[in-house]
Amino acid sequence: EEMYMGLGGEGVEDMPAAMFEAMVDCNGCHRYPREEKIAGYVKSVKVAKAEACDSCHGEGFGQMLVPMWQNPIQGKYSVLAESLEQVESILSQVKSSPEKDQAYDLYQKAKHNLELVKADGSWGVHNAGYAGALLDKAEEYLEEVRKTLEGGQASRQ
Repeated sequence: EEMYMGLGGEGVEDMPAAMFEAMVDCNGCHRYPREEKIAGYVKSVKVAKAEACDSCHGEGFGQMLVPMWQNPIQGKYSVLAESLEQVESILSQVKSSPEKDQAYDLYQKAKHNLELVKADGSWGVHNAGYAGALLDKAEEYLEEVRKTLEGGQASRQ
């Protein structure tokens, strides 16, 4: 829901999805029943499919747009997740200092934005603009971490 409403990110203004602003609720897209086994119980859940877009936007719309949203978000997320791991490793080796504290705060903000994109699970379908903005800001935070540690000449433990 946070992604669809465009809320919850660090350093990024609220940015509701166009479909949210048009007051399309979850059932507008999540209308295809599927049974899932959850904690030993079989439960019917509703999932979205690309063809859900077609009833309002025309045939083939979803098949065209979903990859256009997901591919860049997934690609950038993968690169940044790797960068986040590298930064985490560097931070674990740096002695305590004001620079490390500042860098750690920036790292946490980047991690939060990446986790928000991953937890949503739609890879941009729920709100491509907001997901992209979250990843862009996470990238900025990770660059700031590196500059902060380099600028302070943070020493290793």
